[in-house]
Amino acid sequence: MYGPKLSEIHEAVRDGLSATIDRLFEPMPVPAPPINYVFTGDPTIPVGTTWVDKPYRVQDDENYRIQSLNAWYIHNKLSDTVNIQEKLNLFWVNHFGMSGVIDHRAQYKTIELFYTYGSGHFGTLLEQITVDPGMLQFLDGEVNHRNNPNENYARELLELYTIQKGVQIGGGDYSNYTEQDVAAAARILTGWRNYDFVFSDNDTPVDSYFDSSYHDEGEKIMSYHFGNRVISNQGEEEYRVLISLILEQEETAYAISRELYRYFVYSEIPEEVEQTVIACMANRLLSNGYNIGTVLKELLGSQHFFDLSFRGAMIKNPYEFVLGVVRPLGGYDHLNLTTNIHYQMGSQLSNLISTMNMSFLFSPTVSGWRAYYDSPGYTRNWVSPVLLQRRREFSDGVTSPHFHTNNYLLPLDLIGFFSSLETPGDVNNLIDQLILLFLPKRPSPFRVSILQEQILEGLPAFTWLELYADFISNPNDEEISNLIERRVRRLLQAIFNMAEFQLQ
Repeated sequence: MYGPKLSEIHEAVRDGLSATIDRLFEPMPVPAPPINYVFTGDPTIPVGTTWVDKPYRVQDDENYRIQSLNAWYIHNKLSDTVNIQEKLNLFWVNHFGMSGVIDHRAQYKTIELFYTYGSGHFGTLLEQITVDPGMLQFLDGEVNHRNNPNENYARELLELYTIQKGVQIGGGDYSNYTEQDVAAAARILTGWRNYDFVFSDNDTPVDSYFDSSYHDEGEKIMSYHFGNRVISNQGEEEYRVLISLILEQEETAYAISRELYRYFVYSEIPEEVEQTVIACMANRLLSNGYNIGTVLKELLGSQHFFDLSFRGAMIKNPYEFVLGVVRPLGGYDHLNLTTNIHYQMGSQLSNLISTMNMSFLFSPTVSGWRAYYDSPGYTRNWVSPVLLQRRREFSDGVTSPHFHTNNYLLPLDLIGFFSSLETPGDVNNLIDQLILLFLPKRPSPFRVSILQEQILEGLPAFTWLELYADFISNPNDEEISNLIERRVRRLLQAIFNMAEFQLQ
């Protein structure tokens, strides 16, 4: 999850591994769509209603839609229950690496696909994304004509989204496919077009359709990697035949297994892991119709997943970092925010994540974010002196009582969080709970003593117990509450600024 709460951790321990994994994969509805939270210039989209199915009828402030989408995405993760849906959604955002799609309604439609099919059969998701209006726009599928086949999507379908390239073994032969396959796939995929919805001021649906006049009806011959398969004209069903053929290949299952492993376990895959864990995952994908949920349930429940060497072995991405601060502390539910402020807050958090090099729906390349493919750095790409400084500025700022959006204060309820802990008057127990909640491994005794000092300020441990007793006896005493909150804030900021907090 993104930033599990202490109560959720205890609940998982109480319920046990099997029940917790089942809960992680319980079917979840697609979150209600984002809304217009601020713009008053369009009478067809009143404030408080969704824009995802509405045309552009005025020269509106286009920024509000992308801000709305970003805020909605953050809110989905902040308000998440114990479920893998949100983590998987971002996995697919990265996997398909779409960026720069012009129409935000099309962007929403793509994200909706990831929510709907993300933990199901990969083949179904692949069929949907292949003719998705956003993807058709992104990789030029909408202009793929029989007289001038466009190979952009066909190439990425093979090179990135499924079987992947492998090493070059000959002219135009990349171990798993050839240039012949790219050309044949492009011809197979001809015929799919978008309705003219981009910035349309009428009710043109944000959707795609098959135009037989654009489709190449000739035979397409795949290379020896695909058994020299000949695919004859099957009209608008032909792209499904191509996808089915690609999924039949063992190397496709291996490629998807490696991506899941790098996202959920560890970046490096030594030969022993390739021959055991990855092979097991790939075989399971092939035998169960590429059901992603089934394979992940087995991986997350395996002894391999719980190997101590993987604990704290990867650097958190900016979503994991930001939500790992805000969500365990209770978020903003205690403020009873208006919808407007709630969306402004989500938009602000999304903007802060962007400053840490993870702009939502704007991955730097079609390969996604470097952390998930760029060897040998992998997740080390998330940090640099500048990026670490931005992380520190965020964690110090968001835990401050002065954190705000548009002059509306957004203080986290640190006193409420502190009071929810078990025997918080015991310094050692307090530190132990925070380490369990926020750090992947226990720090050295010296570093633990530094954390204790944030609470004790050079005084004996019993002085904190006495202060806590005074707080319990006088919960409305502002002076005592402020003193407690100041020390708790210092302690939390010290934890968030530790190198260990960057890890998961």
